[in-house]
Amino acid sequence: LGSWHTGMQPPTPPVKQFISDVDQGLPRSRTSRPFGMAVVIGNQTYTNRDIPTVDCGNDARSIHTYLTEILGCQGEFFLTNATKAQFEAHFGTAQDRSGKLSQAVILSRSDVFVYYSGPRAPDLQNQRACFVLAETNPTLVRQTGYELDLFYRIYLDTRQVSIIIVIDTCFSGSTHVGTLHQSASPLLISE
Repeated sequence: LGSWHTGMQPPTPPVKQFISDVDQGLPRSRTSRPFGMAVVIGNQTYTNRDIPTVDCGNDARSIHTYLTEILGCQGEFFLTNATKAQFEAHFGTAQDRSGKLSQAVILSRSDVFVYYSGPRAPDLQNQRACFVLAETNPTLVRQTGYELDLFYRIYLDTRQVSIIIVIDTCFSGSTHVGTLHQSASPLLISE
């Protein structure tokens, strides 16, 4: 299936490295999953100064290691600080669902594991959750982010592919260092 490593990273401030006990001395897989696809996204640095840097890079790297070295997934997408253009190229749009991931999977054979670590925020007009991408504008989340509903529609409609999606974040637009935009309230979101 090949490998794609994408993601232009803006300069990142130093982030304290944390290595958990779980990540040390990991066993290597003796099995290979030639149709296994590891899709890992770790968004933590943003061009908009109103969005605080969040420490999710370690989580993304750990999950990537588990999926490729322990579970033996042969295909992979590893995106860091993904932009809207990268999300659309990899996962598709409402008008065209044929992104790189859908082109890489083999129907009835591929096992896809998607892991996203980074903030999500509500669109202030329709209260829908969106992935906060590297260049997201906090006041235009829907236009500059990527709607979670679209992401689910594209991949959960594909019944001939085994897919697991793990979203490691909250819906409120809050992070451990503050709120993405002042007018967002965690109580607005209902799913």
